Amino acid sequence: MRIPLFFVGIVAILLFAACFPEEPSTTTGERYLTPVFSGYKVTKEVVYGRNAPLDGNMQDLKMDIYEPTGDSLTQRPVFIIAHGGFFMGGDKDDFRQACIDLAKLGFVAVTIEYRLWGGGLPIDTHQLASIAFRGTADMKAAVRFLRKDAATNNDYQINPNRIIVGGFSAGATMALLTAYADLDDPFFPYIKDTIRANGGITGNSGNAGYSSEVMLAVNLAGSIYDERIINNGEPPLFSHHGDADPVAPYEAGYITYSNGTQSELPVVGAARLHERLDDLGIANRLYTLENGGHAGSLDDKAAEALFDFIYPYVVD
Repeated sequence: MRIPLFFVGIVAILLFAACFPEEPSTTTGERYLTPVFSGYKVTKEVVYGRNAPLDGNMQDLKMDIYEPTGDSLTQRPVFIIAHGGFFMGGDKDDFRQACIDLAKLGFVAVTIEYRLWGGGLPIDTHQLASIAFRGTADMKAAVRFLRKDAATNNDYQINPNRIIVGGFSAGATMALLTAYADLDDPFFPYIKDTIRANGGITGNSGNAGYSSEVMLAVNLAGSIYDERIINNGEPPLFSHHGDADPVAPYEAGYITYSNGTQSELPVVGAARLHERLDDLGIANRLYTLENGGHAGSLDDKAAEALFDFIYPYVVD
């Protein structure tokens, strides 16, 4: 059985795809390592929050929730995924197939929409910070929505202590900031002002009163301002990044946009992030796609590495 998992970002009709190929090499048939469910169900257009983008009016924020059919577990890990697209494009449906595949592995899989920038290029550093932290606030609201459901209606039967966030490109940046950013991190003053103006580090997109903490993060070709936002005791990280990525630097540099211009704010990529994690003794796995570009593809070994890394954190 082939397991395609697409992490997709779309800007100006650019499409980047990453595929999970054949089943990981394990033959144990273990849940979360190989598909153990043949079917899935999806609850679409679930409103998880509400807020306004930098350049627009208030909007409902929606997610699609995929679950395995015929599942007897009532405390299931949840994997929240955000699409890419330079914070200007993409759609939660980009991750439809990814969520189907994750549901068949036994996860509750959630693909979210988040606030996008409609003002086009160029984007100055102040706008970029505001756009990125708005998206991060939305992802945190999605985390809180699922925790709130677990504590109240329990419609989706998730384990509130086993929440994973991940994404591709801009979505990966959101996942990294969700997992690691705090107001006392070494951000420029204007970035801290941006965070404060948007509801603080937890954001103000909904579901106040519940934790935004996550168990683990998955980073596909994402980047952030400074690896020093990662501190002792913070979540483990799995990254997949091409070392020749022309969009988001593998080590350090600048974001290159679809029109060829670059961001004014320098960023660091997976190589620097995982050096920091190693220095702090935080569990991590970096899968480098040699000579790979933005996204690339997850071959058999990469897919096996991802699920083997996640497995100890989700299995009972």
